[in-house]
Amino acid sequence: MKKSNVILVYDENKEKILMCKRKKNPYKGLLNLVGGKVEKNETGEHAAYRELYEESGISSKDIVLTHLMDMVYHLDDLTVEVYMGVLFHHVEVYGEENELCWIDKNENFFDMSIYAGEGNIGHMVKVAEDYHDELFDDLLFIKPDESYAAEIAAYRQEFLDANDSMDGTGNLRECEDPLKWISQSRDYEDASKVPSHWVTCEQYILVRKNDQRIAGMIQLRHELSEYLLNYGGHVGYSVRPSERRKGYATLMLSKLMEVCREKNMERVLVTCLKNNEASRKTILKNGGVYEDERFETDENEYIERYWITL
Repeated sequence: MKKSNVILVYDENKEKILMCKRKKNPYKGLLNLVGGKVEKNETGEHAAYRELYEESGISSKDIVLTHLMDMVYHLDDLTVEVYMGVLFHHVEVYGEENELCWIDKNENFFDMSIYAGEGNIGHMVKVAEDYHDELFDDLLFIKPDESYAAEIAAYRQEFLDANDSMDGTGNLRECEDPLKWISQSRDYEDASKVPSHWVTCEQYILVRKNDQRIAGMIQLRHELSEYLLNYGGHVGYSVRPSERRKGYATLMLSKLMEVCREKNMERVLVTCLKNNEASRKTILKNGGVYEDERFETDENEYIERYWITL
């Protein structure tokens, strides 16, 4: 279990929260709390103060601690202790890779329970959410249409060249004509047009606005056949090989869960190969709870099954 410590800093009126905005790709625009990992033989509190000074130039003498909050991130099995404090002077932009900024405090920013802790510092427990909205402002989560035919063909070809699986794309591997694939994707939302061995499903693509490049694809299956219940799940997804490790899979799954809530689905089954660590992390970051693993004889692979409760 990795561990990190940060300080959640309020302004003196407790109306704004200090955040670090990343300035370099691939995380440009991502907002983080100020802080970082705990070094060997270092206390959590010391790590928080040290990281605060390294990233902002703010000294511990300028901070009054009010609470300690344990935040559990599914990302990289990371546990974070957040020391909440009030800052009593103005902070200018600092650092080469990060830019400090104040954001308005929102009552729903942290929905936490508070109870008495040791000493004068209260204690809070929270399962953290990812605050990536600003990072992904440049993305569209939509159903494919004819205007993306060339990009769909390029997406398919990149997977073929990489000899990689195209999960969450329906029959795109076999379908050379992107216009036909788009038409079939629409048809498969209609129970009367779905092949006998399929269930109704919806196809989505994740598109960057600035260059109209398809970064990923994801499919929602409305029902679970016996095979889907055991191995495939409600969801399949893939990220373009050249666009991986940028958080796109996590975002797509999160966006699809919004669609599932709109459809009043109560639980969603998402699966991954046992050796697919990246996919496992994507599922966990979206609240997936492990149920079991099952052996898929045709693929000669163990499949891990996770349920996301909506």
